[in-house]
Amino acid sequence: MDQMVKQAQEWVNSTYKGRAGYKEIEVTGKTGWSTMGALTQALQLELGITATSTTFGPGTLAEITKKCPISTTSNTNTNIVKIIQAALYCKGYGPGGITGTYTPGTQTAIASMQKDLGATPNDGAVTPKLFKALLTMDAYVLVNSGSEKIRKIQQWLNSKYINRADFFYMPCDGHYSRDVQKALMFAIQYEEGLQDGVANGYFGPKTQEKIQSVVLKEGSTGPFVYLFQAALIFNGHDVPFDGNYSAFVATQLKQFQNFSLLKATGVSDFQTWASLLVSTGDPERQGKACDCITEVTPERAKTLVAAGYETVGRYLTNANKKDPINKKIQDGEINNIFAAGLSIFPIYQTNGGDKEYFNAKQGDEDAITAYKAALYHGFPSGTTIYFAVDFDATGDEIKDKILPHFQAINERMKKLGNGYYDIGVYGSRNVCIQVSDKKYATYSFVSGMSTGFSGNLGFPLPTNWAFDQIKEYTIGSGNGSISIDKDIKSGRDNGVSKMEKDSDNLSITMQLLEMARSTYNEEKEIGETTALGNWKLYQKYKNEKTDLDVYVYRKLVIKGKTTVEDRYDYTVAFRGSQQWQDWILQDYEQILLNLDKLQAEDASAYIGQLVRTDYQNMRNMYLTGHSLGGYLAQWVQSEMIDGALPGSALLAITFNAPGFNSIENPVIPGEYQKKVMKKIENHKKNKYDSLIINHRIKEDLISAFGTKLGTLHVYSLTQDELDIPARYFHSPARFEQVNLK
Repeated sequence: MDQMVKQAQEWVNSTYKGRAGYKEIEVTGKTGWSTMGALTQALQLELGITATSTTFGPGTLAEITKKCPISTTSNTNTNIVKIIQAALYCKGYGPGGITGTYTPGTQTAIASMQKDLGATPNDGAVTPKLFKALLTMDAYVLVNSGSEKIRKIQQWLNSKYINRADFFYMPCDGHYSRDVQKALMFAIQYEEGLQDGVANGYFGPKTQEKIQSVVLKEGSTGPFVYLFQAALIFNGHDVPFDGNYSAFVATQLKQFQNFSLLKATGVSDFQTWASLLVSTGDPERQGKACDCITEVTPERAKTLVAAGYETVGRYLTNANKKDPINKKIQDGEINNIFAAGLSIFPIYQTNGGDKEYFNAKQGDEDAITAYKAALYHGFPSGTTIYFAVDFDATGDEIKDKILPHFQAINERMKKLGNGYYDIGVYGSRNVCIQVSDKKYATYSFVSGMSTGFSGNLGFPLPTNWAFDQIKEYTIGSGNGSISIDKDIKSGRDNGVSKMEKDSDNLSITMQLLEMARSTYNEEKEIGETTALGNWKLYQKYKNEKTDLDVYVYRKLVIKGKTTVEDRYDYTVAFRGSQQWQDWILQDYEQILLNLDKLQAEDASAYIGQLVRTDYQNMRNMYLTGHSLGGYLAQWVQSEMIDGALPGSALLAITFNAPGFNSIENPVIPGEYQKKVMKKIENHKKNKYDSLIINHRIKEDLISAFGTKLGTLHVYSLTQDELDIPARYFHSPARFEQVNLK
């Protein structure tokens, strides 16, 4: 706590509390924007402004101009002098008390601030723009390891351009920021000859037109060289700030040009100026990568190749909301991309458009979903998945929201397949820099075309940039027309040009897992499609007596001339234990006691009927289920293999399913028990090995029971999760946390 800041807060509250247009502040003894805002409102009230604001805007500037300069000889309103003195304490300068008299101590404090600002003369008088600077949180001394060279540039700009109408004092803290970037743009416009009221601090058409004639090279001197050197320094190149374009400056420029993928000439051409000044650089330069939300068909792939593109970014999933834009990679699309000679890089974004989305829990979930989707498509180990931050995150939001989110992505991804995929970040320069500095991202995909983002103003291109997004536009015509974002590709990540050979088998496992999980969602409607594989829910069956629940999915694989000739792949998903009938009749009586006339026989009858009615349209059939549903999938598949049921399923895949009880029940012997014993014998002879695949979590107790027919894969979760209740391990969601075989 600073006693003089506390005194300043107490004074402004006691003087203006209760007056319309003033909001009382908390007395903390710590300076901050709330205190500066209160002092600004106080000044406005003293100036007769009734519609007060915490911002020192044009109206305040116009009114205070009538009172300035304020000095030892100005006979200024006592409260206005107290506001100056209170603000000086909040800025770290000691005027000798909040007295209301413009004392020599106040004059000395103002002169000290003027010197720190680079203002001349250092006469200790308050000018309108100096008053505005007083009521900000800008620092005028080095803070947080600021650069002395950057501070020198800030002071030079303040000194040279402060008399221009729209130029205001900037911080002199040694840090490149949004305000410093805008001040540099104003300075360039002034040197180009733009008048007050025309110069606006933006890299617009007129500024771009004039800068094309400013070609600097070795031997050049003058104001533009100072400004060019400043731009290089702000972008991380340690050149002198002396107005002389030396051989060393030319060498440093070549390094910047190489880094930014520009022609390394050592000369300040238009593209170089653009890349130094705005996050897009020159948006008309050739890009070799792009990203899009539209399916890349063979015709569109040809358009991309003809336009010079080599790599395309596509989305792994759609947004998790009702009726989302269908932007995800479509089945068969990757083949179109590869057939055209293009490569692909994956992007993950379901929302990411506001700060509330980002937290550690969401990061954990995103890692699982992205991992699952990438595996489904067959992206190989080492592929970088770019997780999107699609809003202008401030420094505090990055610290409090974005970094915990990406930390959780990293931690989960390391548990999923031992870091099978690399993590990339999509966002503003500031987001990419901070996430990468924490080692949470291997590469950065910069949202460079968001030139208004604060995170793109005052920040250089990240050192690990792989893609820089610079322009949104449409290319091609007819069926080949496609809207894309143009990306500059650094070569750090060239995307993927082939998929894993076993991706088809792995992806069907993940598709069946999704369908097995869906059986617990009773609100799922006929016609709804799955996220993976685009399977459509075809039938729902329920037997109230045995409580058997079955969901049947199918998808068209061969389009015939008529509907009779259409061919579909079918997936039959059996639901696991959910009602009391399941627990008592099935889990106990059927699985443990091997009793007859329960869900197993009902499931067999249902499958027999489905095969008889749909055989003409059925190309392949898969069976799946979780828990009891997996037990039923094993039973039905083994019945088909043993010839007790018509047809045959290509594959049965189960998740945390109990096995079959090999201990005979002598009290109630029955036909079902005989079949169970025979199936266990067949299992020992490897009869079902390639046709029934069982997946179980080692820590799950339910699936530990009995003999699983066919092949069994067992996964162990990490030790830090072993204190969680048993039902946690039985959930099908756990299979999204392991590297499925």
